[in-house]
Amino acid sequence: MKAAYVLMFMAALSVVSAQLVSEPGRVGPHPVATGETPDHWQLTPAGLQVEIGDRPMGMATTPDGRYLLVSNNGQGVQSLVLFDTYTDKVVQEIPYVSPEALFLGVAVSKDGSRVYASAGGNDKVRVYNLDEQGLHELEPIMLDNNDEGDLYPAGVALSPDGKTLYVALNLDNSVAFIDTKSGEIQRRVRLSPPASEKGIGVLPYQLTLTPNGDKLYVSEQGKGFPVRNHYFADADLGSLVNVTGVGVLTTSQNRNAAEQFVAHLLSTGAQQHFTDTVYEYPLISGIETNVALEPIAEIVTPDLNLADLGLVGTTELLEKVGAFKLS
Repeated sequence: MKAAYVLMFMAALSVVSAQLVSEPGRVGPHPVATGETPDHWQLTPAGLQVEIGDRPMGMATTPDGRYLLVSNNGQGVQSLVLFDTYTDKVVQEIPYVSPEALFLGVAVSKDGSRVYASAGGNDKVRVYNLDEQGLHELEPIMLDNNDEGDLYPAGVALSPDGKTLYVALNLDNSVAFIDTKSGEIQRRVRLSPPASEKGIGVLPYQLTLTPNGDKLYVSEQGKGFPVRNHYFADADLGSLVNVTGVGVLTTSQNRNAAEQFVAHLLSTGAQQHFTDTVYEYPLISGIETNVALEPIAEIVTPDLNLADLGLVGTTELLEKVGAFKLS
């Protein structure tokens, strides 16, 4: 898994040098202020690198600049990290094991004592007190949609007086105005119909509020989103349903770990993550399929036998590398 890191730039201008390494090593930050990209370019960034977790998608600082709050939203254990900018060290990490989650949004009150973090698929916003001892998690703000579909809170923004929390409800295609004292939704501004198998809508993502609180900007993934699901006409070749296979090579030098990884891919948490975040159909029962996907039972597949496509070369290659034996 890729290690994620934050670059703390200590100068007004930064220069990053890069070179292709002849012997690929660990992807991510290396000792002595270097790092390696997934395609094995070695970088030497200006500044300090600090590993903080997988996919740090959301960040916010306290008003005095003392702390940086980071929401790690990767495929493993997700977490909220408290980073001390005075010492350049992670001083606290609150982990969330699936199905508990975080997603993108982080906001800090004007006095720095209260922190809010979106919980994505949990349909809630996590709330924390922040003091010199660190973060202390409180009761979350639950976002009840009366069983009318998932909300998936994403970006958040807090009014200057701290009384209203604005939350982008990604799958509901709306922005909620929440009273931070009561935790109740006072108003919901709808941007398009909720995401469904007929259309995903605008998918509000991140929020930014002007300093005086008189204007809220909302970024959207929907209509301009470069990647989306397209469904072909009934029985069209594009409607072919194919299950992605996974296996362990006979030449594997770490078979036990490989088998554990395969088991993880087929676990409840992983399968739910795949459908929630990358719009895949789950392979095991008991998983709630993403509402943006057309029900698989309604897809009319073409009358096609894959054996007729002449895949002999493919199967021979798989056999050669030890993936399976042809009978």
